Amino acid sequence: MIQRAVSLVHRTFPPGQQGVFGAGLVTGALLAKVFTRPSDGILAPDKAAVSIDGTPLSDAEFYLLIASTLSRLFLHMNPFWGEGPGGVRLTAISTRAKRPVAAAPGIFRGRPRAAVTPENGYHSANAQRVQIGMGCGFTIDGEIFAPEPDEVVRLCADRRVTFVRA
Repeated sequence: MIQRAVSLVHRTFPPGQQGVFGAGLVTGALLAKVFTRPSDGILAPDKAAVSIDGTPLSDAEFYLLIASTLSRLFLHMNPFWGEGPGGVRLTAISTRAKRPVAAAPGIFRGRPRAAVTPENGYHSANAQRVQIGMGCGFTIDGEIFAPEPDEVVRLCADRRVTFVRA
């Protein structure tokens, strides 16, 4: 879903407005769309085989799948609430998730309701390594990678880079 949303931002907004401005408007529009057609178009679920530190998730179809070394996304969204010592933060919302519209505000803040659990189709973890097998395309730092059959993406956070601001 994120790859399709980033593509929409790139098609809709000129280069100077494709950052937080364009992404924020598209995110707001997609949230509104969740109330009317949650599994249509950009919001259509994608199949993926996900493993976290070698342990596979039982779910295989997701509305949302985010893996990042960032602790916070644009507009101060923090959709990561999982525990663990790893530097790769992962959040996955499966198609069997219960009450995703009601859960969304807490998920975006990183403080979901008590019912947002793996048993109810919600996953979040801080991992050393995440592997995602998919065929739906993905983005890294806003760069779009086209869908490839049986694509496998491996993420790890075994090195840390520190930036100094002057």
